[in-house]
Amino acid sequence: MDLLEVDDYKNMTPKSGNILSVDSRYPKILRAAYESLIYAINKALEKHEIVYFYNIAGNHDISTGDAIREVIRVAFMNNPRVIVDETPRRIKYHIHGSTAIQFAHGDGMRMHQAGEVMAHDLQAIFSNTKNRYAHFGHTHKDAVVDSRLCRAESHRNIAPLNDWAYAHGYRRSPGTMKSITYHVDRGEVSRQTFNIG
Repeated sequence: MDLLEVDDYKNMTPKSGNILSVDSRYPKILRAAYESLIYAINKALEKHEIVYFYNIAGNHDISTGDAIREVIRVAFMNNPRVIVDETPRRIKYHIHGSTAIQFAHGDGMRMHQAGEVMAHDLQAIFSNTKNRYAHFGHTHKDAVVDSRLCRAESHRNIAPLNDWAYAHGYRRSPGTMKSITYHVDRGEVSRQTFNIG
């Protein structure tokens, strides 16, 4: 979900060509990204029996998203407690009892479409789920769309504004990280929010 600001040495968004603020060499930031994720997964293993890793490439890191997923897959390939989703799909799901959780970047499918897309993609089990959630990142702001089929939520970015965003008038409050706990039968049961910056 735009883990990195860039996708290669060009320091531009892959599709629209917007020039991005990058303060280091591409291999260095790529290494920092996957080392951070490996560290986070190892910390999660200290608390959880099984850790699931889903990576959704964003519009800034389309190819890099695939590379990150492969690095994580190889790093944990001999650890049966880490399950890495290996599909290159841009919309992914995790089923936890009667709770369905959808992940998408948000530059393709929009929040108001999440429930219908989920119902279609999960046809075989959709009626067995009663708590349905979708998570997005692309807009870099907190927003919620409640529909008949699911609750869709977008999340703030934790990185500071880049030069392009600043020059185009984008402003926002400090970024946030959220830890959301889902119960197998009751859906969301707790949430912690951490302000960054």
